[in-house]
Amino acid sequence: MGAPNPHFAFGVYIVVMIRNNLRVLEQKVNASDKLSDADKFDLQQYITRCYGSLTTFNILFKNKDDQFRTGG
Repeated sequence: MGAPNPHFAFGVYIVVMIRNNLRVLEQKVNASDKLSDADKFDLQQYITRCYGSLTTFNILFKNKDDQFRTGG
């Protein structure tokens, strides 16, 4: 095996950071008392679509718990 590719490692880091930020955003949306239920629903739909797009990267994660899921 050769040396690890730093570009690949950085790409994985970026994907993980996006996932973590989406989780924080989802928590903030759900906890907000200033958003209507309709607004929360709309924002949740956008977040779900983002998670769906990120499922493409699941092959990078050995542990199933670290993979992206679109359903709760």
